[in-house]
Amino acid sequence: MSGDLLQVGYAPPAAGSDPQHTLERALARHGVGVAHLALLAPPGAGPGRLGLGLAAADLKGRRRRRLVPAVAAALARLAPRAWIAHRYRVADLLCAAGAEPGTGHLLVHGSGVLARRARRRRLAALCSRGLRLLAVSEAVREDLARAGIPAGDVTVVRNALDVEATRARLLPRAAARQALDLPAAGPWVGAVGRLIPKKGFDRLVRAAGAAGTGPRWNLALIGEGRERRALTALARRVAPERVRLLGAHADAVRYLPAFDLVCVPSRDEGFGLVALEALVAGVPLRTSGVGGLGEVAGPGTQVPGTDPMAWSGAIAAVLEAPAAQRAAETAAGLGRAAERFGLEAYGAAWLAVLGPASRNT
Repeated sequence: MSGDLLQVGYAPPAAGSDPQHTLERALARHGVGVAHLALLAPPGAGPGRLGLGLAAADLKGRRRRRLVPAVAAALARLAPRAWIAHRYRVADLLCAAGAEPGTGHLLVHGSGVLARRARRRRLAALCSRGLRLLAVSEAVREDLARAGIPAGDVTVVRNALDVEATRARLLPRAAARQALDLPAAGPWVGAVGRLIPKKGFDRLVRAAGAAGTGPRWNLALIGEGRERRALTALARRVAPERVRLLGAHADAVRYLPAFDLVCVPSRDEGFGLVALEALVAGVPLRTSGVGGLGEVAGPGTQVPGTDPMAWSGAIAAVLEAPAAQRAAETAAGLGRAAERFGLEAYGAAWLAVLGPASRNT
């Protein structure tokens, strides 16, 4: 692994839609090998992998200092010619352990990276020493600019999917519904993500309760999080028997064909990977359009307004649309995903960013 391009994260890349895995596959298509340092993975080495077995609690605040010797030793062993981090804390720890900022790339997935003043100062100092900032969308770049990072200092490299591999993993509609324990009949609207306020799932629950004279549809939420209890109570109050919370499912994209429509009602979204997965799965899509969602989903997918009636009306319009119209929409979405967010485009974008560092020696 010595001298490789190094990707550093908390865990090893996971097969599927994991951005770390996607980046490795995209660069591999261009003949670029990537090693991976996983901070929280069990200690030990494998082909192109090194785990350090660090404790998650030690990654916060001043406790990170005690991790510096172990990370420094790993960097000395790996001797990367360039490195990529997907989190600010990882990039900061690497630089504290001796990684050269001038060979580093921090991929920013959302605006929260600059929520704290001390973090902004530290990041500005690292950028002055050569650390390159990349944003997963124009929206994130604009957020960084509002926080004081000049837009010209940030390069946009949008997330991607292996379109062919993702489509190969999709379950047929009947099998997907069976796997999720959903009835075979009737319209089902689906949403996927962590059950937290910014994902906006309460909007969909209220929309289910506000459905009027249009087609009667049910809502299924895939994911877990601290809002589960609140969403369950809300569903019982405004849409009894219409909402199911299905819990977390690994590689959730496989189950998207179970749905007649996928909704992404987020209040804040740096990119919108679930929206991209819906396009690739060939399922109709509606989003709130915030952040990077508009860049991903494309025209005609944004719900005008945030109130339950707006969402209920938008959902009814999709479900009542002629089959030919729905087929044309999903075909266009799949084409958009393949052209703009496939591995070829992603790999080319990264090669442009990495420059000479992408050349294997």
